[in-house]
Amino acid sequence: MATTARERALERKAVYAAVKAQKEAEEAERAEARAWSVGAKDSSRQKEAEDKEAQKRQKAAEKAALLEAEEAELGSIKRVGKPAKKKGNDDFKFLQQALANQPKTRAQKEQEERQRLEAERRKKEDEARTAREEREHVCALCFVLLLSLH
Repeated sequence: MATTARERALERKAVYAAVKAQKEAEEAERAEARAWSVGAKDSSRQKEAEDKEAQKRQKAAEKAALLEAEEAELGSIKRVGKPAKKKGNDDFKFLQQALANQPKTRAQKEQEERQRLEAERRKKEDEARTAREEREHVCALCFVLLLSLH
């Protein structure tokens, strides 16, 4: 395990040489790409458009994968529906029936009679008002007719 200074120096030189070779390869690749793009018209715009399209496809694929994972996750969850509606045999219906069949007190009868009389009075007033409005309308028409004759 004990390495000598010479071995460490050789190791460092090998690492530096590998890094330098990698940088040279990258630079050569860039230079070649520049050389090829010189003759191409609007190559930078075309490359940007291709990059955008690739990003869109990648995002769409990621979104589809996320949706699929969410569906798989939520698919195992059981949904609880609304409880079925009762078909008329509930306590509230029985209460309403009992109150409807209960004998009325004298106060209730008097109140219903007052309400009935009030409704009749309103109906008579409405009829009288409509009859008066019709008479006034007829009188106005007669007056216009008389004026048009003279």
